[in-house]
Order: sequence, then structure tokens, then C-alpha cells
Amino acid sequence: MDATEVQHCRIVDAFKLERGRITRDTETESLKELLHPILVNLETGVIKVGAAGAPVAWGIVQQGEAGWDFVAVRSEPGNTVLSTIRIRTWEEPLQMVMIVNGFTFATGICEPLRDEELAAGVAGTQPS
Repeated sequence: MDATEVQHCRIVDAFKLERGRITRDTETESLKELLHPILVNLETGVIKVGAAGAPVAWGIVQQGEAGWDFVAVRSEPGNTVLSTIRIRTWEEPLQMVMIVNGFTFATGICEPLRDEELAAGVAGTQPS
């Protein structure tokens, strides 16, 4: 697996929408800490959210390529979309936005995992 396929995303900001305005509070600050870091396998759609999170296969909606973002969704039974992640793979640095439960957002910067992290099978991001 090429290191560029697995991205380590550092959460830079978290906020929610209330009455159409961006709001930051203790809840969004806690969410920022809870979500960090996010590891994304761009090939398989396996995503690990947070240091204590388990790797989960998300549904890839769109592959990232020149001018197009990588987009994946986490759904529950009945196709209820709980979370969406977009990574702008065609820009430097790679930017990420995650939408959680519809109106809470986390933004960040992603960079490839190092080869030694991949060799160790970091976060179950390698295919089984």
C-alpha cells in the first residue's frame, strides 16, 4: 500500500450551527479533542476517528482526483447518514471537513502516514 492512500488528519477547528451562525463552545471543544486524529484509507474507505476509536468501513461516495474531493459517508440501518467526510486530495495541504450529525463540523489538515507507521499496521487502516 502506498503511503499516500492512508491520511493522518489533524483536527484544527470544530464548530456547530445554531440559528444559522457558527458557534463554538465547550461541546465543540470536547468534540475537537474526541475526534483527533482521524485516519483515512483513501483506497478502502476504512476510517478511524479519534485515538480510542475503532477502524470502521465507511461508504465511499466519490474518489478523490484532480478537481474532485474524496467523499465518504457513515450510515446506519435505513440509510440514515450520521457523518460525512470530505478530503480535498487535489490541494496542498490536503484539507478535510467532517460533518457529524448534520450540524456539527470539524475541519483539519491531512498528510500521508509514514511508511514505518504503515508497516506497523497503524489503526487497522490496512486491508485484511
